[in-house]
Amino acid sequence: MPRIHAFLMEDIVSEFGEKVDNLSNAKKLSNEIAKATGGKVSYNSIRRIFGLIKTPQINYHIKTLNTLSRYCGFKNSVAHEKHNQNYKLWKLVNTISNSNKKIENFNILIKELETLVNKDPRFLVLIGLLTNKLILQENEDQLVQLYTIKIENIYAPGLLMVVTNCTNLMASSIRMYKFKSTNTIIALSKQETFIRLYLHHFIDYSINNQNYIELLQYTDDQTFNTTDTAYKYLFLDTFNFFKKKTLNFKGLETPYHHITNDFVKGRWIGISYLNNKKEFSFEKFYTSKSILLATEVLVFALICNDTATIKNICSFYENENLKYLHWYYKNEKIIIDLFLALNNFLNGNKKKASVRFHKIDITKDSNFQRLEHNTTLHLFIQIIIEGDSDILRMQFKNSKKHNHFKFLHIKKAIALNHSFSRQINTSILVS
Repeated sequence: MPRIHAFLMEDIVSEFGEKVDNLSNAKKLSNEIAKATGGKVSYNSIRRIFGLIKTPQINYHIKTLNTLSRYCGFKNSVAHEKHNQNYKLWKLVNTISNSNKKIENFNILIKELETLVNKDPRFLVLIGLLTNKLILQENEDQLVQLYTIKIENIYAPGLLMVVTNCTNLMASSIRMYKFKSTNTIIALSKQETFIRLYLHHFIDYSINNQNYIELLQYTDDQTFNTTDTAYKYLFLDTFNFFKKKTLNFKGLETPYHHITNDFVKGRWIGISYLNNKKEFSFEKFYTSKSILLATEVLVFALICNDTATIKNICSFYENENLKYLHWYYKNEKIIIDLFLALNNFLNGNKKKASVRFHKIDITKDSNFQRLEHNTTLHLFIQIIIEGDSDILRMQFKNSKKHNHFKFLHIKKAIALNHSFSRQINTSILVS
C-alpha cells in the first residue's frame, strides 16, 4: 500500500481551511470529505494520518488516498502526485533561473536537485544553470557547496549526451570568470563531482582556459584512477607544448595498457611522440575505428612539420568506413578528415584533396570546446592544399587569437604548398 506524502497533508489542510490537530477537527474533516467526494475516510484514519494517534502505520489503502486526492481537487492520487512533482520542478527551475535573487535554504535545494538528477539525468542541465547563476552572483561559497552533490554513474554511456549538454552550458561562465580567491579554485578542485562532471567532460582548448588549467593542476591524484591521473598530466603537457614550455612527461609514467579510455590513450600517444619522435611508431597503437588514438599526434606532427608521420598515420585510416561513428566522435572525425585531405595532397592528388576538404563542415560538427581549435587547423590545411590568398591570411591570423596554435606559422603552410605542388607538377610532366 502507498504512503501518505507530506504534500497531500498540506493540500488537505489548505482545502479544509483549518489545522487538523484535535478530535473535533478530525470528525469535521471526515464529514466534509464525505460531502465533497461521496467517499468515506473515518476520523480515526484522519487522526492517524495527522499524527493525533500514535501508530506504526505508514501505508494506506489506495482507495483512501484517491478519496483524499479527490477532496483536494484531483482525479486520483496518481494525478495528484504528478501535479506535485511538476510544481516542485517548476519551483526549483524558477528558483535557479532568477539570477538576481539569492537562494535561501541552499542545502535543501541541493538535496532536491540531487534527488531529481539521479531520478532523471536529463535535469543535469539545472546544475549548469545553477552554476552560471552562482558565478553571475559571484557567490563562490555556494558554488563550492553546490558540488557536494552526488551524481550516480556519471560516466555511464547513456549519460554522455546530458553530461555534455550540462558542461557546455556552464563552460563559458567558468572560462571567463575571474575568481576572487585562489582558495575557491582549490576548493572546487577537491570536489569530486565537479572534477568528474566538468574537467573530465569539457576539454578546454581555448586560449582563455586558465581556470581549467589551474583547476586541473590543483586536483588530488589519489582521488582518481590511473586513467584520470594520466589525463591530467598529458593534458598539462599538451599546453606546455603549445606554450613552448618544457614538458615533464609525467603522464607517460602510467603504462599505456593501464589506460581504459581511448581519448586519454590518444593524448598518451601524442605526448609519447613528442618524447621520442625518432622511435615513434603508430602501428603498435592502431586499432580499427579508434580515431581518438590519432587526432592529437596528427596535430603535433603538423606543428612539427613532420609530413612523414602524417602520411604514415593517415595510411591506417584512408580506407576505413567512418560514416557511422558515435555522435560524440564527430569532432574527432573532423580532424581525421582534415588530415586525410591533407594526406591526399601530400601524396600528389590535389583534386581528391580538394573534394574531400570541401565536404568538411567545421561549424556544424565541431564540439563547442574545440571549434576555435578546429577552425585554425582547417584554415592552415586549406592554405597547404589551395595556396595563399589575402582572405585566407586574414582569416588564419584572426583565428589564432582564440587558441594556442602559436607554432602554426602561415609561412610553413605556404612552404608546404609550394613544395608539394612542385612535386605534383613534376609528376604530371613525367607522366
